[in-house]
Amino acid sequence: MDHPPAHPEDLLNVDIFFDGAPASDQGGLGDAVWRYAYERGRAERTFRRALSETLRSWQSPLGMFGRLRAGHDGRTDLKLGGLLPIFTAARILSLRTGEIARSTPERLRGAATAGIASPSQIEGLVEAHRILLGVLLAQQIEDVENGIPPGPRVDTRRLDKVERGALIDA
Repeated sequence: MDHPPAHPEDLLNVDIFFDGAPASDQGGLGDAVWRYAYERGRAERTFRRALSETLRSWQSPLGMFGRLRAGHDGRTDLKLGGLLPIFTAARILSLRTGEIARSTPERLRGAATAGIASPSQIEGLVEAHRILLGVLLAQQIEDVENGIPPGPRVDTRRLDKVERGALIDA
């Protein structure tokens, strides 16, 4: 990895690659390719730094006074505003610690085991991940039932006060 990816979408594709698992892995080739890429990424501090650059452009979905900002469609993007930074941080931590895991909670917990973060900090992130993912999936199920293509945006007006508060905390 002499040169970082040339385009942001290249970096995103590489980032997503680390979550992949072969659908059929006869002979173990898919796993071998994944482990090779993982070890190469782990060995390259420059690569991990480039992955972390995607976090610099993150913007909280919370506006002034801690309210959820909605787009023109009245929905809040929970993928960009919450899940993406958690996924990306977990991938980077996994590469840094050598925690070979594909799930975000396992990757995060590996950081606590390695002493990079406290167990309470990590469990807070795991809980935030659970809440964000749950709210997003519930919205997607509702959208599919109503004939709307599922996406990363949530109509937070449909949440009750407790759910909205948990989402804001997450």
